[in-house]
Amino acid sequence: MPDVPAEAAKRFKQSLELVEKIQSVVRCEGRRKAGSAFQRRRVALAKGDLATAKQESAAYASGAEERHNSFRIRGAHELAGAIALKEKSYDTAIAELGQGNQQDPQVLYTLRWHIRQG
Repeated sequence: MPDVPAEAAKRFKQSLELVEKIQSVVRCEGRRKAGSAFQRRRVALAKGDLATAKQESAAYASGAEERHNSFRIRGAHELAGAIALKEKSYDTAIAELGQGNQQDPQVLYTLRWHIRQG
């Protein structure tokens, strides 16, 4: 059976390397790296590597705050909520997911499910 998180990490890395070869996208560098941090956090969570997930989440949140990007700030709260769920910090997870994208079905489903379990 293939190691799905490892394969995903390999593919994310390959996609980042391909995009970095394109010189015309220099202006998008910050966005590309932030998106990569978001995906690396997902892979780290799937592997159960909370330390890496927290590090990548902090990098993503920092970039979102620096740019005052409300979409990414909501994404940062989603990341923090997912980490809190893995740590079984349900009150924190509910608070973070409540600040996430309230139009994202996955965020809403996860939030509602944990509130009902509460």
